[in-house]
Amino acid sequence: MLFTLFGTYEEIEITKYELVAIQDEELPEDKYYICEYVNKENSYMFYYKRENNIENLNIVAGKDNLIKEYVNCNPYVIEQKKVKKTRLGTLQKILFFKPENQLVEANYKFYILEDSILKPFE
Repeated sequence: MLFTLFGTYEEIEITKYELVAIQDEELPEDKYYICEYVNKENSYMFYYKRENNIENLNIVAGKDNLIKEYVNCNPYVIEQKKVKKTRLGTLQKILFFKPENQLVEANYKFYILEDSILKPFE
């Protein structure tokens, strides 16, 4: 009985990020939406709209966890996270000092315009 109370389950969390073009005076007029860092394997950065402001997100995704689709509409990224959650999250965190959620896997789908990835060195 206690195992079911304090057991875990997995849940899929999906987030959609509407991308904002990266603005830089040194870039050509083409609009870039995602930076891919050449010296950091599978490392990406993008800006997205969030309520009343713009934020950026840095991600590291393996080749098997990233899909790039080219579209002719507003670019966006879908983040799909598989998270392991505890049934009595807060209570279990207090009693056993365990985190409430653990990331199991994260997958990303980039829906972007052709040639809209900037590849800077870092």
